[in-house]
Amino acid sequence: MSIPGEMRAVVCSGAIFADDTFTPEALTVNNCPVPSFQDNEVLIKVAASSVNPVDWKILSGNLGPVQAGIVPGFDCSGVVVAAGSAVTRLKVGDEVWADVVERPDGVLKLGAYAEYVATKENKVGLKPTNLPFEQAAVVPLVGLTALQGLQKGDVLKEGAHVLILGGSGGNGICGIQIAKAFGATVYTTCSGKNVDFVKSLGADQVIDYTKDDWAAVLKDKNLDCVFDTVGQAGTAEKAVDVLKENGTIKAIMGGSKEPLPRGITFEFFLTNSNNFEDLDTLKTLIESDKMKLPVQETFPLDGIADAFKLSMSGRVVGKVGLKVS
Repeated sequence: MSIPGEMRAVVCSGAIFADDTFTPEALTVNNCPVPSFQDNEVLIKVAASSVNPVDWKILSGNLGPVQAGIVPGFDCSGVVVAAGSAVTRLKVGDEVWADVVERPDGVLKLGAYAEYVATKENKVGLKPTNLPFEQAAVVPLVGLTALQGLQKGDVLKEGAHVLILGGSGGNGICGIQIAKAFGATVYTTCSGKNVDFVKSLGADQVIDYTKDDWAAVLKDKNLDCVFDTVGQAGTAEKAVDVLKENGTIKAIMGGSKEPLPRGITFEFFLTNSNNFEDLDTLKTLIESDKMKLPVQETFPLDGIADAFKLSMSGRVVGKVGLKVS
């Protein structure tokens, strides 16, 4: 396949720190060199990507300084157009998906908001055959996060009971369906306007957090795990009342530094994107119609500022998509 020397990519203009005010207009589409790739990497011609809340939280400087000129974006789907000499599993022409984030020497490297991205082979899986690129691209980050959080909570089995906080967001939507596919009983939370949708995902009990306190509703339920995708202050302390002895809280943000009673543990975790086997698990679930992830709206690459504004509004059910090429 012919590979050009330049590509269009979203670039974050200027360095951003936590005391700066980020606006989506800081993102511009520029011409940039097509990235080179290492022996253990593939070069992907990106068809689509997505906007996750963590994207704008990173660019707001809330998770540490951001280098000027960074190309954002975790998720992508597309076609392999070149492969390094050590690549054995993938080949040119494969239709793939990936979460491309890396942290070499502690420096954040992303890059999915571009026409081409180079990433390690072990981060890339064959995309589900029943999803077009634009739908496949919204899954990797939230799908991997949900799957790994539930694996860590040891609730992907018959007889397990889990509370998933944030049932209408990308992580929650995936988590509900993954847990149900493996036989768990699932409790979840969302606002009233999304209750019917979240019930349709298979949740056994949906709690409208605008009306009821989930900790009161589920008090003494002796759940195995609380999977927190929301990160509100005080969640760990409230979770104690719904968890069994030696139960666990798995969280993608926030945290509890205080020891919890009755052997209950808290773990903050980062998604492991170096894991094509987990991508293959998600692929199997999607191809067997056990998991779906709605795309509320898809924007062109030039509409990146509007895509971020929608995500930052907090009114998204599912994901925001980005059509790249």
